[in-house]
Amino acid sequence: MDGTEPALIMDILETELQFIEDRHADHSRVVSSFGRGWLLFGVIASLMTLTLQGGSGLAGSALLHRVGLSLLYGVLIFGLMQTLTNRLEVADAQESLHKRMVTESVMNLQSGDNPRIVEHKLSVFIEPRSRPSGKPAPPQSAPQSTQADEELVAEVARNPASTTDTTFQFADAARLSDRSIQAALRQIDQKDLVGGLKGAPESVRVKFFGNMSQRVRGFIKEEIGHLQADAATIAEVQGRISNHIAKLAEEGKIDLPEAEA
Repeated sequence: MDGTEPALIMDILETELQFIEDRHADHSRVVSSFGRGWLLFGVIASLMTLTLQGGSGLAGSALLHRVGLSLLYGVLIFGLMQTLTNRLEVADAQESLHKRMVTESVMNLQSGDNPRIVEHKLSVFIEPRSRPSGKPAPPQSAPQSTQADEELVAEVARNPASTTDTTFQFADAARLSDRSIQAALRQIDQKDLVGGLKGAPESVRVKFFGNMSQRVRGFIKEEIGHLQADAATIAEVQGRISNHIAKLAEEGKIDLPEAEA
């Protein structure tokens, strides 16, 4: 995907899906036509039997048996072909759904979305009873100690971000209202949020996590645990978030806390 235009990727995947659906539709039509043909043959055979054998002196039951036998074979084969046609249509719908999910995931990853968020988006393609429960997976490794987090927070504080062009600091986010935090969460890039919270004070983490759903909170915490970044990089990310929050305040979308005396 690297270096390829998203529109080109989408066009390739959509073209492939279109040809797959057309090919499956052709196969279904062949099977369905075969079944209708056998039904027609059964009807014709029954009429021919009735016409040719009607004047031969056969008893009514014997004549009815011969007429019904031809028609029965035609109906049975027609029913079998219709069942097979329906099964092909179901298989086609399932494969098309899988292909559309692949297309959606590729485009989301191309745009830089977090894999956990992509998983959450793809769950809408699945019927509710088959969707993931959203329960957090068991931890694969021991969580980092509190002392290590405190050291990282302190190191980040000693590396002020060069990208910050506002008096609002990332640590001030702990004093934002819940409404302002929620508005900011809708605008902040997911990658920046993970990086900023990686070296954030506990008060800031509590503020942000308290305004997330349980599922999203679990995703973010897991990504924070896996993220490897130095203090300078985290400070730059926090600076970008601070600038973004300040810009939202200028637009009147959130309210900044009053400066402490």
